[in-house]
Amino acid sequence: MCGMNKIQNFFLKLQKEDEPVKKRWMVALTSASMLIVTVFWGFYFNATIKTIETAGISEQETGDNNFLAAVKNGAGIISKETGLKLSKLVDSIQTIANKTNSITINKTDNDFLIKKDLEDVAPKKLP
Repeated sequence: MCGMNKIQNFFLKLQKEDEPVKKRWMVALTSASMLIVTVFWGFYFNATIKTIETAGISEQETGDNNFLAAVKNGAGIISKETGLKLSKLVDSIQTIANKTNSITINKTDNDFLIKKDLEDVAPKKLP
């Protein structure tokens, strides 16, 4: 509980500081948290790569640069999938753009849209 009070007091003191001090602490704390997240992600990613079966990977890719080989393979797969989906999207947009619409208006003898019993309204001049 004592540690929690110290942290709370630190942030209360920091709230009373001027803007340059607040910005320096923000940059420092953000950088530290990004570094921690990146390190944990690296450990997790490395543990995940080791558990994947490596039957199709050549000897050159199984050395110390497992991480780079995995990123390279993943980027290749993602780019192929993205290219395929983009080409399908472009094709569908082209088919939609090439469609033409036509509207046919048939005049009937019984024109029900025109009211015949309306009174005439005289135009008024505005001042």
